[in-house]
Amino acid sequence: MLGYGGDTLVVWDVAGGAEERRIALPVGSAMDASHTLLGVSPDGRTAYLQGPGHRVSAWDLNEGTSRTVFEDPDPLVSLTVLDDGTLLAYAYTAPQQGPDNSLFHQGSGAERGGDLLWHDPETGATERQLHVGGVNLLAIDGSGTTAWVREDHVLRAYALPDWNPRWSYDGDVSAARSDGGALLVTLANAVVELDPATGTEIKRFVHPRHAWRWPSVFDVSPDGALLLIGDGTEVRLFDRASAAMREAPARAPTGEWAPDGSVILGTDLYGKADLWNTLGTERVPGEWPGHRRGVEGISLSADGKRAITWPGQGDVLVWNVAEGELVARHRVTADDAALSPDGRRIAIDDDVGTRLIDADTGEEIWSRPASAGRFTPVFSPDGRSLLVAAPRDGTARLDARTGATSWRVATRRPLWSGATWSPDGKQVVLSGDASAADLQIVNAATGRIQRRIATDDAWTSPLGWFADGGLLASGRHRAVVYDTIAGTVRHDLGEDRPVAAGETLYAVASFAGRVRVLAQGDHAVRLDVDLACVPDRPTSLAFTRGDQDLLVGTARGVVLRLPIH
Repeated sequence: MLGYGGDTLVVWDVAGGAEERRIALPVGSAMDASHTLLGVSPDGRTAYLQGPGHRVSAWDLNEGTSRTVFEDPDPLVSLTVLDDGTLLAYAYTAPQQGPDNSLFHQGSGAERGGDLLWHDPETGATERQLHVGGVNLLAIDGSGTTAWVREDHVLRAYALPDWNPRWSYDGDVSAARSDGGALLVTLANAVVELDPATGTEIKRFVHPRHAWRWPSVFDVSPDGALLLIGDGTEVRLFDRASAAMREAPARAPTGEWAPDGSVILGTDLYGKADLWNTLGTERVPGEWPGHRRGVEGISLSADGKRAITWPGQGDVLVWNVAEGELVARHRVTADDAALSPDGRRIAIDDDVGTRLIDADTGEEIWSRPASAGRFTPVFSPDGRSLLVAAPRDGTARLDARTGATSWRVATRRPLWSGATWSPDGKQVVLSGDASAADLQIVNAATGRIQRRIATDDAWTSPLGWFADGGLLASGRHRAVVYDTIAGTVRHDLGEDRPVAAGETLYAVASFAGRVRVLAQGDHAVRLDVDLACVPDRPTSLAFTRGDQDLLVGTARGVVLRLPIH
């Protein structure tokens, strides 16, 4: 299986699920760094990509090497690898290309032109060229004898290479696919199978309970018996002979068939290949529903077996991490919360004050009055102490058993403050006081300030302290990794938030929906996914034990569990 991530090709062994090879693509200037995956040869050994300067390259997926096949003066809209290996490209030839010149452009095309070009796959020589105008080319069959285009909301078939009209289908078709002798087209709420020779409708596949939103996934199984259909939120299977829909949808935005007849799910959303057995047993990435609003925070026990989640001003939910099972719901109005390392207590901060409750029963253990502001409480690694917002713009260390104050340090407004413990529990780092844009490293036993780390953002809050001295912090507009010894910036993550620290990894997200997991030392990307295709927005992040998975709280009130490889 081949995956593509903008500047990297990844080849997986479908049967074993292991990554076989990762091919880094050359990157030019910031203006032309992107590559476009155009197609794959019928034998699966070669991938064709268009890079800077409209250069089309053939990449050997076994060797990881490439060669330039041809350079076209105009951008390619599509490239079809025919059954005999010939490359059939469609290129716009208009002198000016706007952002609307896409594969599914619905204009008349009168003011622009377009050419079909047959290229030799070895030499790149143009064997034939046909001017067809600015058509909406949807699909070309593998034999290279028929092209299907959309013209004024009508699907038309043209014979190749002479471009003679063959038939038309009057339907508002958005996409078409020729696969294994079948012609599949998508309408607003259905997928229709047409006879490729005549355009006659053979079957219509419709969701029996609700209208689809323009299906974007449609594909015939290797044995021709099943049809895979998805609309960007779930993937369904249909019996091709009866057009009956099978139950047990897979909640993933996309899918494709594996050679063994299983379905590869979630390659766009979850950044991994997850197999769905087409006989009805599904194995999909975890999703924990339960909140009616966005999940604002996630906290886990030290052994990784328990987790709590909470929205702003809402209930705290307790989860069994391994099963994704809801264990308890505590009806409180938590703004922030933290689960103790042993998983038995929950510290809650809200308008009432700071409270400690039993994680199983919700019974209150102790409470203290509210401070002027608030931030997420933080348990010490041994669970005996708790850092909380203190009255009069400060941070206090409490005895977690009784709620008694051990010490207090002045910090900036608690609403924008934060705190975290060193891995050994001997130091804490706090937001600086109101007079300076810095972070304060404090002796955990005495509360005395030992040194400061200068920042360029007065609202920087510490989030996680790594064993090698790295410190993950977040300001109003960006996240930064600092060196606690040298006091310098190790890595600037840009305008990403929320953020979270694991044991050796850290995660950053953007409100646009992108989530990245990076290694703490070399900042190598371990996971890069986009939730925008669901659509959804990440609101909180947390790592499971050993940084094996990333939990992502979302604006729609669920928690996604994303495996990290």
